[in-house]
Amino acid sequence: MKCVGVIAEFNPFHNGHRYLIRSARELSGADVCVAVMSGPFTQRGLPAAEDKWKRAENAVRGGVNLVLEMPVVYAAGSAQYFARGGVRVLEGLGCVDVLAFGSESGDLRALAGAASFLADHGETVGKRIGELTKQGFSYPRARQKAVQEIDPSFDVSLIAEPNNILALEYMRECRNMRALTVKRVSGEGYPSSTALREKMMREQADFYAAARERLFSVLAGTVLSAEDDAFDDVPAAAGGLGRRLVKKIRLAGNTEELIGQLKTKAYTRTRIQRLLTHVLTGLRKTDMENAAVYARILAFDRKGAELIKSVKKTECASIPVLTNISKEAEQPPGIQRTLARDVHAADMYNLIIGNDLYKDSDFVKRPFFFRSSGKQTRNDASPQERK
Repeated sequence: MKCVGVIAEFNPFHNGHRYLIRSARELSGADVCVAVMSGPFTQRGLPAAEDKWKRAENAVRGGVNLVLEMPVVYAAGSAQYFARGGVRVLEGLGCVDVLAFGSESGDLRALAGAASFLADHGETVGKRIGELTKQGFSYPRARQKAVQEIDPSFDVSLIAEPNNILALEYMRECRNMRALTVKRVSGEGYPSSTALREKMMREQADFYAAARERLFSVLAGTVLSAEDDAFDDVPAAAGGLGRRLVKKIRLAGNTEELIGQLKTKAYTRTRIQRLLTHVLTGLRKTDMENAAVYARILAFDRKGAELIKSVKKTECASIPVLTNISKEAEQPPGIQRTLARDVHAADMYNLIIGNDLYKDSDFVKRPFFFRSSGKQTRNDASPQERK
């Protein structure tokens, strides 16, 4: 069967995602759609608005056949790491033919040209970015300026719009999948994830207010109990930002105030949010440098179950397929370490959001199986055991 893959956050799942999935199937001629989805924390460094199990369930109900979790060491990283994690999971399955992604551009040729330009001039651009950030430019602005110094005609929207940025990183990471882009839709009937999250927070104001309070309390406790140099090895703490966090934590009464204390021209809001997530989840540079990859199942339907059975039968996957992490003690040490970060991230998320620390634990929760009709299940049976 032909398979198309997508990389997403589904935070929350909405009509734009349905449109992408439907378009990806039609344009690629695929029989099956596999999604690699971030878990408890998003690429912008925030706790997801809904837990990963609910988002994965909604994605399968919305047309995805199999949802896999992106390890948090990739999901809570920059666009480069996010793309790398998603692509490695999909290519590791050994059966995904096409990678489909949304973009503001919608022009695959223009995106491919930009990706090629960045690959050809990567060293020069990187060096110039370093010089500009030392002068106080934020990373995004420094990157745009560095590129335009080399080629004034370069379309900076390709490295300024969020989905274009991810599209370029996907294309740079892909080795064995054909790229396919779908122009993002907006307007009536297609509210953005941001708009939907804001609506959720208005309608459930008390719930999210309590979660924000718990987030700051847990974060403050983590920072205050650490040594001054404890965060020097945190991925997003370069340039002294980690030590700045330690100095500023007592001046803030909540997370928003803390971000305000840390923010400068050089440190963007997203960079700071990512730092806070890295601190909260205990991520270190070595975790990202030595990150393993696996296909951890969150939700699936009958076609998804058939795909997993096929992958295991043909042994085409170069990565392990995980259904029940309580039974994965025999995995190699690298996978165990990366998986342990996922479990810890889920625990911290449950603590922040107010979920039950046992019932909602990764050791207890099981993938959601969508039957299309009748009673849905979430139990110990693996996809290959479904009939």
